[in-house]
Amino acid sequence: MREVYYKYFKTFFEFYKMKISPKFGDIDIYLKNEEELDIKEISELLYITEEEIKNLMKLRKIKKINRDNFLEIMINGSSYICQLYRREVECGCPDTYTSNQISYIYDLDNLVVEKIFDKLHLKKINQNMLPEILERISVSYE
Repeated sequence: MREVYYKYFKTFFEFYKMKISPKFGDIDIYLKNEEELDIKEISELLYITEEEIKNLMKLRKIKKINRDNFLEIMINGSSYICQLYRREVECGCPDTYTSNQISYIYDLDNLVVEKIFDKLHLKKINQNMLPEILERISVSYE
């Protein structure tokens, strides 16, 4: 699905800045401001169908979605944003990232990310350095 977005961007950082980061911001704001979480709104936020949410609720024995179990829905959702979050959690939400972790979390070609790390003489980076790495990853499909 994310490849559909790629055609509008030259680098993965542009995709990250325009699609991924704002979506996590929207999710954060929604969770902070809504007392009752609505399946339709969650569907739009997470890019998954209402049917998928209902199936996840049934499978996970969730009667009503709230702030406490929202992330369980997100971790198990099928969309790119849900899978990205799940992979981040699987990596332990680290303070610093290796090239392998970045490749895994963002579903990027590991060799491409490794080459960027090597070129910059890096072993690990923190969140502040992520844009510099992502800016060097071309995603144009022209």
